[in-house]
Amino acid sequence: MNVRNKILFFFKYGSYDPKKYWEKRWKTFIQESYQLQIHDSHYWVLSKIKKYKPKTILEIGCGFWRNIKFLKDNLDFSFEITGIDISQELVRQARSFLDQYEGVDLQVSDILSLDISKEFDLVLIHGVFMHIPFDRFLENRKKLYTLNYKHLIEVEEIALDEKWIIKAENINGYTFSHNYLNLDENIVEKDLKNNLLYLDISHV
Repeated sequence: MNVRNKILFFFKYGSYDPKKYWEKRWKTFIQESYQLQIHDSHYWVLSKIKKYKPKTILEIGCGFWRNIKFLKDNLDFSFEITGIDISQELVRQARSFLDQYEGVDLQVSDILSLDISKEFDLVLIHGVFMHIPFDRFLENRKKLYTLNYKHLIEVEEIALDEKWIIKAENINGYTFSHNYLNLDENIVEKDLKNNLLYLDISHV
């Protein structure tokens, strides 16, 4: 992220704090055409969930409704899904839109506040840790690994150097490329075209 963009970001949002940022950004975020679309990464997630057939799913960073609706509309088996997000407004939007679906529970929460005793067959994360700044990454990552789940499916944006190696980088003020390879040995694949990292971790 260059100096000019850092200055513009600071004047618009101040110093980056995830909760404060998304409480300000939610209104424009849910109107962006890219955020309303379904991408290749969603079909990868769908294929994994079809494989594992979980009865209970926890989505961390559920946002306004896109992922939950996509799963409810495209899975042919019954499941309950709990979605959490740090933005009260995004959860409010999701509740109003997903009211027609059964087996959906939405909560305002974050990773660090999650109850580690509650068991889920599968945890879904689609673009969440990429919005956690470097100084909070390890704390949140360690808490993630204490949760009680059988499978973890995750998609995150990354930055790559000239040798196609993941590098730590503040991409745009609210998106951070973390070196997940230092922590996770179950990297499934890198989507080099779209700078995405897919993770599939099982505890069974």
